[in-house]
Amino acid sequence: LYGGQVLGATGMRHMLDFTRHQYGMGAERISVDEVKGYGHSGLLRGFTSLLVHLPTEDLTLVVMGTTNTFNPALVLSHRDLGQPSILDLARQAVDLLAAA
Repeated sequence: LYGGQVLGATGMRHMLDFTRHQYGMGAERISVDEVKGYGHSGLLRGFTSLLVHLPTEDLTLVVMGTTNTFNPALVLSHRDLGQPSILDLARQAVDLLAAA
């Protein structure tokens, strides 16, 4: 979707027009570890999900959980002492793919 294969330029501009209430046509502004992006979150019958595209990182991440008591963006950016976050690992994967 965010790679330009589904929507044309006009459709993408409409989807990412956040002039009202920080929400576009099916997309919302989302930050992960202070990196600004956009995507959509969901909550239904105790399940939580998040799809976020971080354009400056050229990275799209998805988190799904079987509870509604957590913040998926925080899950992506959380670091235990001395350990990388999921976002850090995804960045490393992108770097490895680019180097291949």
